[in-house]
Amino acid sequence: MLAISLIAFGYLIGSIPTAYIVGRIVGNVDVRNYGSGNIGASNVWVNFGKVKGFFVGIFDILAKGAFPVVLAENLPVNEWIVIYVGFAAIVGHNWSIYLKFSGGRGVAVAAGVLLALSWPLFLISFAIASMGHFVFRNGGIWIGVALIILPVWPILFKESDEVIFFCFLLIAVLMLKRLFPNAKSNNVTTSGFGVYINRLIYDRDTRNRDEWIHRFPTIIEKED
Repeated sequence: MLAISLIAFGYLIGSIPTAYIVGRIVGNVDVRNYGSGNIGASNVWVNFGKVKGFFVGIFDILAKGAFPVVLAENLPVNEWIVIYVGFAAIVGHNWSIYLKFSGGRGVAVAAGVLLALSWPLFLISFAIASMGHFVFRNGGIWIGVALIILPVWPILFKESDEVIFFCFLLIAVLMLKRLFPNAKSNNVTTSGFGVYINRLIYDRDTRNRDEWIHRFPTIIEKED
């Protein structure tokens, strides 16, 4: 019963739509209708300011990702349950029960879970993704790179089987969300298979970053 309660708690706290709430509070707008359409810190950062974006990111990492895992680690459950709690938090963020199962990409929450499970893995992945964003100005690609090579580090560092399993599971769920996000834009010329290639590589429907992140409500269509 404790295990089920912890997993349910992980999902429910992960489902808290921080970016959506901030959008409603600061401008009475739906953040899903702006920029990338993503319910996450990066979209708030671009469209509502760095301070608000930073707050959303920190909350998602620490409160939604790390906290439920740390809680489970300090209760009498085995490590597999801890892994499932962390995974439930990510699933909650990506498919929130409060937003009719829409949600963000899960990157910040996944970072929080990873931080709680193994801080060295978090630091390595954060360093790779940050380098891509600040040096190459291509965060989407480098987050993907950091994710794909993530399972290498727990194997090298001789982490537990549970943590290694989590890393492979994380690749599957975050890549799934990349391919099937909340929204698509009708001003993007790429169509069909090309859209999915762009999503997989760049984490957006188009290769042009500025075109993607500066969209407005009139050019957003919700996916079926």
